[in-house]
Amino acid sequence: MSPAPQGTKRRRREAAPGADGGAEPPLTGMRKWLLEYREARPGAKKLQAQVDSFMAEYDRREQEALLAQEAAAAGPDDEGWTVVGKKRSVGNKGLVV
Repeated sequence: MSPAPQGTKRRRREAAPGADGGAEPPLTGMRKWLLEYREARPGAKKLQAQVDSFMAEYDRREQEALLAQEAAAAGPDDEGWTVVGKKRSVGNKGLVV
């Protein structure tokens, strides 16, 4: 069995119009999957904007939690006791106690 000549394949592909009679045939197979895959993923700029937005919101929530924690530790608790402890922070030269 010999392969079909190139001209036959080309004519067959051109002779198969889409459903509307003159457009390209509908996407199928790998081309359809690749198009859906690319459309489902955001571009680099859109992804960076999403990440920046998420990180800004995260930083805001962390700052609020830190301020609430510091405010709670600054005054006496419900029974009038003041909690005393040491504060640790990390500076640019390492751990500072």
